[in-house]
Amino acid sequence: MFLLGYGTQTRLGDTRAEEVWRVVGMNRLRYAYLELAPELAPYFVTSRHDDEAGVIATYGPVLPGAARVAPGRILAGTPELVGVINAAVAGVLAALVVEAVAGSVGAGAGAGVVGGLAYLAAYGVNTFRQLEGIRREYRPRFPGPDRAAR
Repeated sequence: MFLLGYGTQTRLGDTRAEEVWRVVGMNRLRYAYLELAPELAPYFVTSRHDDEAGVIATYGPVLPGAARVAPGRILAGTPELVGVINAAVAGVLAALVVEAVAGSVGAGAGAGVVGGLAYLAAYGVNTFRQLEGIRREYRPRFPGPDRAAR
């Protein structure tokens, strides 16, 4: 069950990454449209810039004064929700193994909590590393005017 959940979570993360690249492409198309016909600008409701702030703006409302998505919107994402279920399954698995080996329900319960939290921490660290790698390597072609020098 854990392997099925982990595979699902991994594929959902891949799907989210593919979605981001499609948003980058749509922003670039909007940029091209507005280069050809700037008078159409009032009709576009999403960003035309392919930098991080432009991609986030296309996804929807951001926190006031910040170029980032509200944490609740991230935590409610499908990969994260599946990750919470995976953490519970990992915790139960750890609890069962420790209880079987140690013969103690208390030790099993403790191992379950530690196992579930360890899974969540490992997933969070891995996701953060992937995002930082993308931020380091990606070079937007059409950044916003106030971000062009960054």
